[in-house]
Amino acid sequence: MKHLVLLIDGMADHGHESLGGKTPMMVAKIHQMRALCQKSIFGKVRTIPHGMAATSDVGNLALLGYDPQVFHRGRGPLPPRRQAR
Repeated sequence: MKHLVLLIDGMADHGHESLGGKTPMMVAKIHQMRALCQKSIFGKVRTIPHGMAATSDVGNLALLGYDPQVFHRGRGPLPPRRQAR
C-alpha cells in the first residue's frame, strides 16, 4: 500500500485583502487534489497533545514522528553551537 501525506500548512488561513477577503484555499485551483481525494481513504489523527498549543510547528513535528512534548523547542530552533577547543 502506498501512503501520501499531503500537508499544506496554512491553506485555510484567514481572508486576505489582496484576495478580495478570501482565504488561499478559496482561490486555489485544486483539481489534482480533488482527483487524489476520489481515490483515497481518509482518517483522523490527533497530532496536538493535550496541553500544547494547536500550532503548525507542534502538529508538523508529530506528523514527522517526533513527540512534540519531548522534542518541541519552538518554531525553527537551531542546534547549540559547539565551543571551539
